[in-house]
Amino acid sequence: MEKKFSVYSQRESFIGKLAFKAHSFAAQVFLLLMTGVIGIEVLFRHVFGGGFTWSQEVCELSFFLLVFLCQANTWQEDRHIRMDIFYNMFPAEIKKITDLLTIICATILYGLLAWQGLSEIKYQVAINESTMELQLPMWPFSLTMVFSCIVLLILLLRFLLVVWTDKSKQGVS
Repeated sequence: MEKKFSVYSQRESFIGKLAFKAHSFAAQVFLLLMTGVIGIEVLFRHVFGGGFTWSQEVCELSFFLLVFLCQANTWQEDRHIRMDIFYNMFPAEIKKITDLLTIICATILYGLLAWQGLSEIKYQVAINESTMELQLPMWPFSLTMVFSCIVLLILLLRFLLVVWTDKSKQGVS
């Protein structure tokens, strides 16, 4: 079933395009990487009787990057998780209230995630924190998390400022 156009979409804006590009990149690169690594792991386990110690870590890091790089565009395209069976039964006024509460909660959550990620980057660099198997530095993953949270926060706030203020000026509820 094809979904109708999202009211949250800001694809014409720089930040909306950035969210879409990050989503496209992550979906193409990290899904392919995870599929390839899992395929090789299965092949080696069944054919040679053993796999690689690093394969799980590659998949975990790829999944982390996939989730965070796709989150802003997922919201923008109105494909985020909610109870649609109930939401679609709500009148427009209730939907507007639930959307506002969602935006407030998401702003708090992703603001705190960005803050935590920023506060940990300096520490991660100072102690040279790295992944267990591959010994990759952790700070780029925290930086990616911060970046994606900031993109989502800008989309959320831009939606509130542009769409909601335009509707109130036009008298549209």
